[in-house]
Amino acid sequence: MFTAGWPAAGSVHGTTPTLASTSNPTADCPSSSFSESLGVRHSNTEFEPHLAVDPRNEDHLVGVWGQDYWSWGMVNAATAGVSLDGGRTFTDVGMPFSCAPAGSQAASVNDVWDSIGPDGTVYASAIVEVPDVGIGVTASHDGGLTWGSTQVLHDPTEKCIDLGCTSAVASPYLDVDKPTITADPVHAGTAYVVWSAYRTVYLGNYPMMSKTTDFGVTWTQPLPIPVGQVTATTDGNLFLIDPRSGVLYDVFDQQNASDDPHVGIGDSSSTGTRWAIQVVSSSNGGLTWSPAHQVSPLLSVCEAGHQDRCSGVHSAGSEEEAAIDPKTGALYVVWQDGRFSNGAYDEIALSTSADGGITWSAPARVSTPSGSAAINPAVAVTSDGTVGVTYYDFRGPSGGPAGAGLPTTVWMSTSPAGGKAFGKDLSLTDAPFDFRLAPTRFGGNALGEYYGLVGGKDFHALFPTSATGGASGMSDIWSVTVPVRSGRAYPS
Repeated sequence: MFTAGWPAAGSVHGTTPTLASTSNPTADCPSSSFSESLGVRHSNTEFEPHLAVDPRNEDHLVGVWGQDYWSWGMVNAATAGVSLDGGRTFTDVGMPFSCAPAGSQAASVNDVWDSIGPDGTVYASAIVEVPDVGIGVTASHDGGLTWGSTQVLHDPTEKCIDLGCTSAVASPYLDVDKPTITADPVHAGTAYVVWSAYRTVYLGNYPMMSKTTDFGVTWTQPLPIPVGQVTATTDGNLFLIDPRSGVLYDVFDQQNASDDPHVGIGDSSSTGTRWAIQVVSSSNGGLTWSPAHQVSPLLSVCEAGHQDRCSGVHSAGSEEEAAIDPKTGALYVVWQDGRFSNGAYDEIALSTSADGGITWSAPARVSTPSGSAAINPAVAVTSDGTVGVTYYDFRGPSGGPAGAGLPTTVWMSTSPAGGKAFGKDLSLTDAPFDFRLAPTRFGGNALGEYYGLVGGKDFHALFPTSATGGASGMSDIWSVTVPVRSGRAYPS
């Protein structure tokens, strides 16, 4: 379907995008009666991938994604795609997060994430229903080809504890969102999982975290991360670990509880900036945390219900992505932001910190101005400090107006260490795809709110595109490697 946006000659790995979702290992996984009552199961439709690279061997990549998307917003199962040749080929296997018993009331999955430790152990997390909503974790000790049984770390009937809760907010947790899992890059067997646990709808939450130090055999009792007022809403928690010092960072977005988080920043009905990106740090493995430091107000105008501002698609909106330079500890955060267009549509912003997240650079636009939205950013750093940012936009096949449907391209731009000199965009999808063929979520076409981008010596991306539909499903997952030379994608 695609050809690469640069010549393959001279590259370390072939740069032609490879289809990663080559099979559906969970095709026989039954649907729950609850899921069937809410909507339609789109077979062979993959959603929201994530990617991890083995620090011992960059040819070993493990992607995870949702499998068989439900029209009401979740997926029926989860798939892991394992590559042992740098992303040229993948072996797809089912993950132990789903498969509903006959007649069960709930068995859908969401927000699958993975990470690989320094010994090669692969850790994965997801929202699961057992039948209540909880955080599922599992580990693989053979590179992702087989997985242990799922453990559930959070029971949503647990009462609010140790958070200064009043009677007004001390109701049971009603929902969880966006679990992410991060392996310690130095200490084999140690990994962390973090997520948002809501007490009442849009009425405050804290991030919750758990930790394993025995390769995923056991996990600590989930505990809250104190990040501010108890009535504030936090989401999008991402852990970064500095391999030099062991400092653990939690990067997240936070919103005052007086505003509905599904209303975009561009509306005039609120009390000012609703979302802000924050960071806290811990030097003792998550036992205690620093005060929060603000990265930037998050001025996305493309929240759910306002997809018209981003070409009618459901995007990351108020979700950030983050990365750390393993040599210097520099932090990088990217997100969608409407400030550069005066609130007309989102583009991609980047901010950096060189002092452990205490101070941050002014947000800079890293997407190419095109007169239309840029969405769904990702960021990664290679071993030599090169910074890569990827994103989707709708500028059309040659940078001009889009034609029929919604021609969409995935772009990458890179900068030498520091993130201050991004070069020209490289197309990861030389032939644009039609986003209008993607499944719908919350009123807009959607491929997920995140996807995979990792850095080793080179960059590796794992991203979804729409497909032609029918037996092949409505979306596919693609892999591409971007070689790096002298602080730039090659050729630049």
